[in-house]
Amino acid sequence: MRKIIAASILIIFSSLSMFSGDNKLTYLSGPYLGQKPPGDVPVLFAPGIVTDIFREHSAALFTPDGKELFWTRVINQGLEDRVDVVMHMKLVNGKWTEPELAPFNIFPGTHIDCISPDGKRIYFRTRYYNEKTDSIDYGKWIVEKNDGGWGEPHKNELKIDWGKKMYLIQEARNGNIYFQSELENVESKIGFYVSKFVDGKYQKPVALDENINSKYMDYAFFVDPDEEFIIFSSKRPGGFEQTDLYISYRNSDGSWSEAINLGKKINTAGDGVSNWAQVSPDKKYLFFTTLKLPFKDIENKNYTFSEMRKKALSFENGHGKIYWVNADIINKLKSQND
Repeated sequence: MRKIIAASILIIFSSLSMFSGDNKLTYLSGPYLGQKPPGDVPVLFAPGIVTDIFREHSAALFTPDGKELFWTRVINQGLEDRVDVVMHMKLVNGKWTEPELAPFNIFPGTHIDCISPDGKRIYFRTRYYNEKTDSIDYGKWIVEKNDGGWGEPHKNELKIDWGKKMYLIQEARNGNIYFQSELENVESKIGFYVSKFVDGKYQKPVALDENINSKYMDYAFFVDPDEEFIIFSSKRPGGFEQTDLYISYRNSDGSWSEAINLGKKINTAGDGVSNWAQVSPDKKYLFFTTLKLPFKDIENKNYTFSEMRKKALSFENGHGKIYWVNADIINKLKSQND
């Protein structure tokens, strides 16, 4: 089954690759694919290599050693039977390989959640149709590193006393597991939880406090491996766009500070939606996705079809793209609010 699905995805992916623009995959080397480091203004990450014409449905996730890169891509955005895949690049003999399907894509709806702080595990989920509930459901999976690379994926049977859906799983360095699940009394009916790992056992999950789990839509979070901060998307009032990125810092007593908007430079890099934050393992860069909507002024300009077609096949076609920015903002905001 996995081989059939992978073959089908490859056919679709290959048929679309001709529209990807100039080939910039020749001799990539160095940290972060050899890309010029960003400043305090977000820029596209590796355009034509990682950021493509497709919808990128996660930020860039690097392994702790910086030698592998993963991200989630939607290759047929807008179709009813949407196909999400996890992409993969690897540093081999000093050169980065071309983007390819990660070896653990097993359903046409695979989304990477996190890479464990020690680089030995990847948590991911799959989207599938549940015949029993007649609805879309999510499966939890894990794949582990071995001497030969990444092993076979298997169901992620975390021994956590919960009984509800768990997704967007994040592992902290001390073993604590953060995740998103059902939460009452909030607009979105979802929230963030933590199950602490104590004496070799997971404790019963507890919801994070109201500074993070507001009554508004909060989702798509990243937990710092050392639990110093959490970055997440929120539709709470007072932001710059429809959905902004916020950060909350852990206090000395274990509580979380009031969430702070990451600011105009980051949250207006696109048009309305900033999400899927990730901080690089060395904590130098913040990655996130946002989108720029084309043709917003169509009523005021006579576009030709050729112009519209060119834009639709470019990086500015309105799908989510991966941006990166210097992560100094994280420390600056903390010092300003201490």
